[in-house]
Amino acid sequence: MRRVIIIALLALLQILPARLQAASALEMKAEPGFGGRFKYGEWLPVFVELENFGPDLLGEIRVLITSPTGQLDFNLSAELPTGARKRYTLYILPNNFSRSAKVEFVVEGETYLTQTIKLTVIPNDRYVIGSVSVNVAGLAAVNPPQLTGRRERADLINLALADLPERHEGWRALNALILNDVDTSALTPAQSSALSRWVAEGGRLVIGGGAGAARTLAGLPAELQPVTLVNQQEVAALPGLEHYTGAPILVPGPFLIAQAQPVPKATVLLSNQAKAKAEIESGNSLALDSALALLIELPFGAGHVDFVALDLSQSPFNAWAGVTNFVEKLLSPGAAWPQFWATDVAPQQMSDSQMYYALTNLPALDLPSIRFLGLLLAGYILLVGPVNYLVLRWRDRLSWAWVTIPLLTLVFSGLAYGLGFGLRGSDIIINQISIIELGQAGQAKRAQTYVGIFSPRRQRYDIQVNAETLLRPLGQGAYDPWSGSVNTGGTMRVSQSNPARLQGLTVDQWSMQSFVAEALPDEQPGLAVQLTAERHSIWGQVENRSSATWEDLIFVFNAKFQKLGNLGPGQTAKIRLDFDDSTSIISGFGSYMLYQDESNRAGDANREVMFKQSVLDSAIFNGNRPDLNDRPLLVAWQKDKSTLDIELAGYETQTQASTLLYYPLTLNFDSRQVVIPPGFSQLELVSLTGDASTCNYGTGLDGSYVYQGTAETKLSLPSQLYHIQPERLDLYIRTDGSWPNLPTIELYDRLEENWVLLENAKIGSNSIHDTARFYNTDDASLQVRISNNGGNGGGCLFLDIALEGERS
Repeated sequence: MRRVIIIALLALLQILPARLQAASALEMKAEPGFGGRFKYGEWLPVFVELENFGPDLLGEIRVLITSPTGQLDFNLSAELPTGARKRYTLYILPNNFSRSAKVEFVVEGETYLTQTIKLTVIPNDRYVIGSVSVNVAGLAAVNPPQLTGRRERADLINLALADLPERHEGWRALNALILNDVDTSALTPAQSSALSRWVAEGGRLVIGGGAGAARTLAGLPAELQPVTLVNQQEVAALPGLEHYTGAPILVPGPFLIAQAQPVPKATVLLSNQAKAKAEIESGNSLALDSALALLIELPFGAGHVDFVALDLSQSPFNAWAGVTNFVEKLLSPGAAWPQFWATDVAPQQMSDSQMYYALTNLPALDLPSIRFLGLLLAGYILLVGPVNYLVLRWRDRLSWAWVTIPLLTLVFSGLAYGLGFGLRGSDIIINQISIIELGQAGQAKRAQTYVGIFSPRRQRYDIQVNAETLLRPLGQGAYDPWSGSVNTGGTMRVSQSNPARLQGLTVDQWSMQSFVAEALPDEQPGLAVQLTAERHSIWGQVENRSSATWEDLIFVFNAKFQKLGNLGPGQTAKIRLDFDDSTSIISGFGSYMLYQDESNRAGDANREVMFKQSVLDSAIFNGNRPDLNDRPLLVAWQKDKSTLDIELAGYETQTQASTLLYYPLTLNFDSRQVVIPPGFSQLELVSLTGDASTCNYGTGLDGSYVYQGTAETKLSLPSQLYHIQPERLDLYIRTDGSWPNLPTIELYDRLEENWVLLENAKIGSNSIHDTARFYNTDDASLQVRISNNGGNGGGCLFLDIALEGERS
């Protein structure tokens, strides 16, 4: 026995120094992305540098996020040969109470190194600007701007190119990114791809010019390049910039401008000329393309790329009082945080909380029919009562009732249990709901797959998703967005690899647990749409160029819709919507309107309608997508086609899959003569007073409710419509209520800088004369104020611009 103890001690002495030696030969440095700032419900990148001076090691980087309901273990495999120095990026989901996180390097269950990183939560309505610039001056050192429609001033975070994540999910804490005088050819392909997807989802990229314009543009993806560089030119003054900001430039010139030509889909927003008041009154616009362009904008997906021809860290920006005004005017379009959105919840979290109920829409989870249960109960009462009594009396064995009644009760209990087991089944069911959003040229821009695991018994499952994706658990029941926590039932491991893994997902008996995976489909949807706009209609066609059938296509625009039916491979369908000037809006326009004819059907048809309504309300008709308000939308469905391959280790499963595709459509307004029907306006709330608020029914509808007070709004058309001289301009007014007398409608006079009453305002089309006074061609906008003293009527008012004109 003594010999065994001595041998064990000697072996332990051999092992311990080796482990300690390996740990001492390692160095780890962990830094959270964006300085540790994170928004509720958004991914945060953590950059970990490891250097190994010892023997080869195979371990994992681990970050634990603890909540009252369990732990989330985010981990990433790390292979470190001798002498290796590597940089890894792990993405974590801090909850609403996270103020620090522990980063560990673990080998075979042993923790070798540990470092604590500090985290800072910022509200979701805070506008966050990232800046990558060699010289931290000018825009990189600007005072925090106050953007229109934001409660607080913006945050400015100075970054390096290496701090930009390689996954687009890690970019969502940023609203805008400034690149100035940096060599973007150092971006990795993954960073470039992530940047493109971030812009397509609504981000704003600002590119600085000047002497460093070429190197800043060098490594950017082709789709994010708004200009072609021509030359460089020095100018003595910048009157266009002074006019743009309303602030004089007292810094002496010269100023170096990067001469550039806009690419076909880009627009010159500002040239180095000032528009005189006389020119505004005459209605003549500047020939911006012939002047030196100072600001050029390219729309890309739901986002924008802005090229500023000047170096943003040099003169005049590094010594000019108007630099904050410039940033505010540049970034304010589209920056407003909707009034009805919570400030401590990500819009995606709100959608997630609704999607859980769609996942539970399974036949296996249905209760038995009331009729069947009634028959079963009636049979039990008859058998235990009269039938049992009559039989025992006939056999003269009434004393046996002490045995027969419990026996019959047990038999019926067994039947009821068998019925429940038969309905619920013994199969593990994987329910997948994929939501695909199309972007430029009909390519998949964003795809999320919600996965629900239904289990007939209480079990912990290890799940493998055969894709390179980040897995986001939703937990038991509906995810509570305000707590930020997920009921994991212990520790759930989220492995970020290819394939991705989720280990330790606990599912109660006959219950469901769910998670989200974000990965683009391997096969493009193949829907091609052509649209043409006229004054009172929009028409075109959709073609299915894929090998699969798309079902139940619906075209939605301007609170109207057209059902197109199913579309097989190679088939086309015609689109046409006509607009009536005085058509009222049905209160609460949403998914139920699309399926009102089918909603009263019984059985499986009604189940399918309820399922589709639930998914549409979660993804689109929820007020969380203001970027869909000014464009047509195509909706389509597919059944039994999964976008993800999911395996449960050691278990056979059944899969139920559904796919929702939605395609925000963009019309081509490149022709010289332009006709814009109502429906393309984006409403921006400028101010509210008294009893007034906003109204939002989801895609295509954004309005104002004014009972006793005022609502000042700005209506803007897409940037492709800048610098169009209106030959005819109409303000459309619609309502979902009843207004015997409309409230006071006023237009802002840009020349006299005061409000002018819109005479004889009515529901429907209202012609606007002297358009140069009210309509700003520089940003295709019209300012409208609604005032009401109460008692005139009720309901929301929805405003729109219709325009006919010629491009200057």
